[in-house]
Amino acid sequence: MAPHLLAHLQARAASIRNRWETLLRVEPVNGPLANPDALVHLIPDSLREIFATLAKPSKGPPPPRSAKITLPDCDCGNNPYLAYFVAGQQALAETLVLLQAELPKEERCQGDLAELVHVVRRLAMSEIDTFCEICDHRGTASKCRHASAVCR
Repeated sequence: MAPHLLAHLQARAASIRNRWETLLRVEPVNGPLANPDALVHLIPDSLREIFATLAKPSKGPPPPRSAKITLPDCDCGNNPYLAYFVAGQQALAETLVLLQAELPKEERCQGDLAELVHVVRRLAMSEIDTFCEICDHRGTASKCRHASAVCR
């Protein structure tokens, strides 16, 4: 991502945080750990990690199809990070699109949105997987991706 665009995005961190929280509060709550009041304190650290990753030089923007990375399934439905990162991705994407609309046409890059989504989803996958590793329901749902590991 171009440094000037990242700087503009970072300058809007407070509004991104507020939007993320708003979106998180409309997501269905699947348990006490997914309560927005329990998750909102994680947003600043997640934003810092996302911005730090975007600041690292890349080998070029990922192709648009790389934004199609999907989040892991959580068939037991207890993973609080599913709704958390859906809300965060939307808040960041909305802000980036609005920022790009303010830029002159020659400064816009289609790859920036793909790169942002890619970075958010990579972080989400890591956090979702970490939670699944310690979940009490691991392997108990019929389609849980960890079911075979538990049965061994």
